Amino acid sequence: MQLDVFDYLKVKPLPNSIALIPYFGGQSSAVHCSRLPNVNYFIKTFASMQKYFTKVYTYVCNKTDYDFLSLMPGGVEPVLIESDPIYLPIEMLRHVQSNMEKMEFDYVFYTEADHVLYCKDIEELTEHLKHNTYIIPWRYTKIPTHLSWTSVKLKATCPIMQFDGKIYEVRHYLGGRVNPDKPDAKFYRVKNIARAFSGSWLANRSIFQKFKFRKSRDLPIEHACFTVYEPKRVCLRSIDPTLFFVEHLSGFEQVLRDRKKINVRNLPGAW
Repeated sequence: MQLDVFDYLKVKPLPNSIALIPYFGGQSSAVHCSRLPNVNYFIKTFASMQKYFTKVYTYVCNKTDYDFLSLMPGGVEPVLIESDPIYLPIEMLRHVQSNMEKMEFDYVFYTEADHVLYCKDIEELTEHLKHNTYIIPWRYTKIPTHLSWTSVKLKATCPIMQFDGKIYEVRHYLGGRVNPDKPDAKFYRVKNIARAFSGSWLANRSIFQKFKFRKSRDLPIEHACFTVYEPKRVCLRSIDPTLFFVEHLSGFEQVLRDRKKINVRNLPGAW
């Protein structure tokens, strides 16, 4: 599958919408990143959210990150709350829920701070955000066949696509079954959120208000997505992966670490 980046250039923000990004620039038991790559990822993520949503909120949990992001250009206005870094996503979502009376929005998009969003028609998605339904994007990881600063070579183990001259793979696949009785359907229902994990979701105000965000020591950051999934709740994802997906910027680090047992930060010229 080959995509053209120009398909995603002519976009306009979804009216009356917000995007929520938790940002932590240090190290914790769950986030193994140094400040430099975290900032690089965040800048790309924030710019991406500004393209699709009318307001972007960035939450931090320490004064250092607050002061640092406050100095950044481009409209970054960090919100400081008290939280253990590993629980920042959950605490952020709880904070927004408790302040909804002061915030005007019809739609909310949650994402991790290392995702670049691509969507051909963000308003089209809202037609499916009814009743007890929310939507998750696909998540792609860039897979370099040869890295200029190392001799490591990788082979994709999941479905791949070409996009903007680069190769990407889907790290988390279907997690559900496309209904064969509806050949014209654009979405399928996700039955296994772990297999279809994307680190992001889109919901309307009504269903967001009903989400119960619970902490967990097991995958605490990812729990911001796991906790909203319930058997009686409908989680949709587009059958066409190119309709709504995120690029997982730190994904290649995980690939190197998981498959080659290499810490990318120890490689010369990595950043």
